[in-house]
Amino acid sequence: MKKTIKLMPLEGILIQNSIRIIFGMSDKELYALIGQPDNKYEQEIFYDKYDIRIDFDSFNKVEYIEILSNEMINVEIYNTDPLEIYADQLVELLKEKNGVDVSVESNGIGYVFNDISVRVWRELTPDDMNEVIIESKRDGVYEEMKDEIMSDLEKSKKFTTIGIGKKGY
Repeated sequence: MKKTIKLMPLEGILIQNSIRIIFGMSDKELYALIGQPDNKYEQEIFYDKYDIRIDFDSFNKVEYIEILSNEMINVEIYNTDPLEIYADQLVELLKEKNGVDVSVESNGIGYVFNDISVRVWRELTPDDMNEVIIESKRDGVYEEMKDEIMSDLEKSKKFTTIGIGKKGY
């Protein structure tokens, strides 16, 4: 059964309509709510069953939550699955909610919507993949790599992670 994670910008997330993780929650409160993390690295923890990363501030309070694309998880923000729609559609939706304060990372690999503290990211853009196609044709390896290249081209059209943070994150 797919799990549902609803993103509530500037507030936190709601998992399965019952588990609410909010910004400012302490690490102890979080662990009491959903248990110990699967992995921990400095101020970041990871829960594999939800494919989420949670970052803590210097006071061990939740300040950022990132969700990875996963076939077993439905993600929702503003009544839309941000990891299933095309990147340009998501950017437009988030611009409507955010306003003009948007930072673009590495020619469209990532975007930060500063007013709503939302960040989206993908490994490659379609422009990057078009360069791969040109280079592979030039190098004479396009036909043998075509299926992989076309798969990566499709993946590049959508974001693979979305994160939300507390105000000003």
